[in-house]
Amino acid sequence: MTQEEAINARELLLVEQRKVRQAIRILQSESIIPCAGISMAIGQYNRRLHQIDENIREIAEQYSLSLQEEGDACAVEFQMVEEAPATAPEAPVAEAPAVEAAPAVETPTAPVEETTVSVAETVAHPATPAQPGMPDLSQFTEQQIADAIVQLAMLCGVRQ
Repeated sequence: MTQEEAINARELLLVEQRKVRQAIRILQSESIIPCAGISMAIGQYNRRLHQIDENIREIAEQYSLSLQEEGDACAVEFQMVEEAPATAPEAPVAEAPAVEAAPAVETPTAPVEETTVSVAETVAHPATPAQPGMPDLSQFTEQQIADAIVQLAMLCGVRQ
């Protein structure tokens, strides 16, 4: 059930509910002489009001279920996109050659250690606490995540 269908069905029920309440007010007014038939009619109207309330609840539940089904379908599609291999494999990054130390010069300074610096050294991202229900996205590139979000939005009906 779409949101528009749910709203339209609810509006029709609310219109009927207003009419029934108006009829009950008329039947309970001082201008109508109370009798068994009037009491029975008011009872029937009250039952119809109860049915209308139940119908509104059913529409809300159906709409909620349809939203949940759409969300589940989007989640499944998102998982499928997550598991799909990247379209362009990343080229391996060559390590920078080790820097050789210059010949030692006798100076009265403290000794310096030789280190090898890699150009492809990665920067560690700060660890974020895992939230329940949230997948670990650290294994994906920003582009893969962005593509998955766009596909998810398209599947859920969000227009650009």
